Amino acid sequence: MGLSMHDRRVLADIERHLSERDPVLARLLASFGDRRSRVRAAARDVWLGTVVIGAGLAFLLGVALFSAGVAGHDRAMTAFGAVAFAAAELTVVCVLAAAWRRRRAG
Repeated sequence: MGLSMHDRRVLADIERHLSERDPVLARLLASFGDRRSRVRAAARDVWLGTVVIGAGLAFLLGVALFSAGVAGHDRAMTAFGAVAFAAAELTVVCVLAAAWRRRRAG
């Protein structure tokens, strides 16, 4: 069953307003059921999980090395621990910056 010309105009007007006011929602609705968008979302989730696990492991390595270096008065281990802490922080900051940029871009 086809839509009347009036109904098509009303739907086009709604779509235009939605695109102007909330482009993210408009894009989500346009890609609803699109296989590629689901694959991209799954890949993004896997990437994010991998990055979070890597940051967690870097943090734990930093704790272990820093604690062992301080306890044993070993400057090298303390420095390696500090570097692992910095790597974990940098990873978290990069993920947050990428998420903020993606959200801001719409």
